[in-house]
Amino acid sequence: MGGGFLYTNKDSISLGLVCGLGDIAHAQKSVPQMLEDFKQHPAIRPLISGGKLLEYSAHMVPEGGLAMVPQLVNEGVMIVGDAAGFCLNLGFTVRGMDLAIASAQAAATTVIAAKERADFSASSLTQYKRELEQSCVMRDMQHFRKIPALMETRACLANTHEW
Repeated sequence: MGGGFLYTNKDSISLGLVCGLGDIAHAQKSVPQMLEDFKQHPAIRPLISGGKLLEYSAHMVPEGGLAMVPQLVNEGVMIVGDAAGFCLNLGFTVRGMDLAIASAQAAATTVIAAKERADFSASSLTQYKRELEQSCVMRDMQHFRKIPALMETRACLANTHEW
């Protein structure tokens, strides 16, 4: 199972696939071939026709939800964005960019306060956790905490169309 995306940027288009590792292992096609097939889809082809490839990359996306969020602070360090597991696969969309930005804002607020106190101890940096709890990050991670297990069952995807 997986999906595709097309983001319009100011001067470019970002096109990609989202594939589970288990699905890739059992796929009849390689990931590059899946991407080529996606690029030829009638809804995509006209949008990228005549374009040139500027960058190619792959990225592992953490989808374990709240259960995989690690200890977020230690002496002089905070973990943010997808490194902290702040990603939500909701089936119809994968959220991560918004959570990365919000966690970076929480970290920045914490760093500014820690600098004013000249205290970057783990105790001082626990403000980051409080900032996250007051933001969409932990509210949404908590709200959707059961989604990873549901997505593993695939019961909610039983009647989806595969192309």
